[in-house]
Amino acid sequence: MLSGMALSRDQIVSALVAALQPLDFVNAVWEGGAVAFSRADQWSDIDLVIDAADGRCDDVWPVIDAALAGISPVETCFKIPAAPLGLHSQRFYRLRDAGPYLLVDIGVFPASANDKLLDPATHGTAIVHFDRTGATRVTPTPPADRATEIARRLEQLRVTVPLFQSLVLKEINRGNDIEAVAFYLSWSVRPLVELLRIKHCPQRYQFHTRYVHYDLPAAVVARLRPFFFVRDLAELADRREDAERWATDLLADLA
Repeated sequence: MLSGMALSRDQIVSALVAALQPLDFVNAVWEGGAVAFSRADQWSDIDLVIDAADGRCDDVWPVIDAALAGISPVETCFKIPAAPLGLHSQRFYRLRDAGPYLLVDIGVFPASANDKLLDPATHGTAIVHFDRTGATRVTPTPPADRATEIARRLEQLRVTVPLFQSLVLKEINRGNDIEAVAFYLSWSVRPLVELLRIKHCPQRYQFHTRYVHYDLPAAVVARLRPFFFVRDLAELADRREDAERWATDLLADLA
């Protein structure tokens, strides 16, 4: 155990890869997240992904627990109750000697999973530590398929953007500021961000504000920023109107 030392991401990843690589039921290990976009900094966490044989996914966790405990006491381990995005399971670890930002986010895919979040246009270029079975070979999403998916989504937004503004307006009219803010963010701002992504970064149109500073032009980000900071209900009402108008213009532009 490296007690009292400030662990680096490389030390943590190396310890995990060294523990996982000898296991014959672990097919591949790679990193995503910030490193896949060459944007890792002192605030980045570790996004480690494992491809394991079907029926053996749960067997990786005792090995991971032991590997992490071997380099630092584990302060927190949070098991996601229902892992998202096709993962079999996912856990977050905070290590005592790694500081508050260097969380270890580990997800396990069964070998039979169809989509392992490896499309480089969407998720960046994975850093592959080992791959025995070709699990990290990717067929990028065909542009025609993505265009069809986005066209369907635009048809939904043409209906929902005007339809659900009433949810915001009625809470403004009632003076229910907390509810008004929540509905405004959900039904005015969120679809606006999605439409901006469809226009400027369609490969990540579902990412909402994630990577927004990198994916949208600086001028668009500057125009968007005030929609997230409102003083009171009066300003919220004005911002809602502006958001609907901008979203309507985008829908016409994307027709």
